Amino acid sequence: EIERLAAFRGDVLLLRDVEQKLHPLAFMSRLQQRVRLMIFSVQLPQISRELKNDIDKLKLATKQIRESKSLRRILRVVLILGNFVNHGATDSQVKVTKGFSVEALPKLAEMKSPMSPSITMLHYVAFRFLGPCAQQGGPPPPST
Repeated sequence: EIERLAAFRGDVLLLRDVEQKLHPLAFMSRLQQRVRLMIFSVQLPQISRELKNDIDKLKLATKQIRESKSLRRILRVVLILGNFVNHGATDSQVKVTKGFSVEALPKLAEMKSPMSPSITMLHYVAFRFLGPCAQQGGPPPPST
C-alpha cells in the first residue's frame, strides 16, 4: 500500500480520505521504525509504572527475607542436619560446612527416613521448627 501511495502522481484530493491522510507518510524514511517508536513512547509510561511496581515488590520481599528471624532459624536447622548427615558432625565440632546453596534445599524432600520412607528430612525440619509452635500455641522462641 505504501509503495502504491508513494508512486501516485495524481491529485491527492482524488484519493479516499484515509489515503489522503496516509499519503505524506509514504514519503517518510524508516516509517515502520518511526511508527514503532511512537507506539513505544505512548506505552512507556505504563510499562515503567508496572516495572517499578514489580521492583518495589521484589525489594519488599528481599527485605522480608533478610530480616526474617524465623527463616534464619529454619536455615540453621537445615545446616546442622546437613553437617550431621554429610560429616557426622554436630553443631559444636570445628570442621563443619559453614553454608549451603539454596539449590540444595529441594533435596530435603528427597532424603527419606530409613524407619519410615514416607517421612522426609523436610518433614523433620518442619517438625523441629513448628513443634514448639504446636505445643505452645505460638511462634518458636528465638534460638541462641
